[in-house]
Amino acid sequence: LGVSRSKLFDVVEREEEYAYETMHKHKRCLRAILSTAKKQRLIADNYASSEYITFTKRPDTEIEFMDDNEAKKFFKAIMQCQEIKIKTAMLTLLMTGIRRGEIAGLNWGDIDFENSTLSISRSYVAVNGFGVTLKEPKTASSKRVMAISSVLTDLLKEYKVWYDEEQERYGDKWIEDESMFFGVAGERVYPQTLVKWLDRILSEAGLRHFTLHSVRHTNITLQIMAGVPVAIVSSRAGHARTSTTSDIYTHVIKSVDRTAADTLNNMFN
Repeated sequence: LGVSRSKLFDVVEREEEYAYETMHKHKRCLRAILSTAKKQRLIADNYASSEYITFTKRPDTEIEFMDDNEAKKFFKAIMQCQEIKIKTAMLTLLMTGIRRGEIAGLNWGDIDFENSTLSISRSYVAVNGFGVTLKEPKTASSKRVMAISSVLTDLLKEYKVWYDEEQERYGDKWIEDESMFFGVAGERVYPQTLVKWLDRILSEAGLRHFTLHSVRHTNITLQIMAGVPVAIVSSRAGHARTSTTSDIYTHVIKSVDRTAADTLNNMFN
C-alpha cells in the first residue's frame, strides 16, 4: 500500500547471541567438514581445529531441582496416584533420571525383572521436518544399562500385569507396539504427554512448577549428595564424559566437598 511499516507498527529490533549449544554444534560440524577436506588434501590444514582457535568454555547455568523435602513430597504424591500408568512413568523418571525422550522410547524388552536393570537403547523425540520418531540416544554413552531400585521393580511388575490386561481388553484395536508407556490403544506415548502427567502429580503434591528435566536434575543431585561417586552418577545419567557431570553440577559437588572436609574435621576432633 506504500505505507511505511513504522507508521503502522512499533518496530523493536533486538539482537541476541546464539545459545552455547547451537554455536558448539556449528563449530563441531565445521571442524568435521574441514577435517575431511584435509584428509582428502583439498585444503592444507583444518583452521577450525584447536590449533588455530580457542573454544569458549561452557557458561555456568543455574539448574533447577527439588530439594529434599520437595522430592519427598513428589515421591509421596507419585505413590498415592491411582492411575498406575502415570504412577509408573513418574517413579521411573524420579528413580532413574533418564531423559524425556528415553522414557518415551522404552520397550518392555528393556526391563530385566530378574536382575532389576533398565536398558536405554533408543529415544522417541520430535525432529524438525519429520515429526516424532524413534532415533539413537543423544550420545554413544547414552546407550547404557542401569540398576533400578526394588520399589521401582515391584511397581513395574504390577504395571506389566495391568498393561497385559489393557492390551487384552482392546483386542484387535490394540496397536502392535512394545512401547512401555502409551497414549491410546498401545500407541507410543507422545513426549509432551509426560509433561501433563508431571504437572498433575506436582499439583497433587502441592509443589511449584518443575520441568521433566528438573526431575532428571533432582535425581542426579540427590545421588551426588548421597555420596555416590561422580563416575557412577555420570554413567547412569548417560553423559559422554565425567567432566560433563562435574561441570553441570559444580555447586552440588562443592557442597559435598565441604561436607567431606567437616567429616574429617569431626573425625580427628
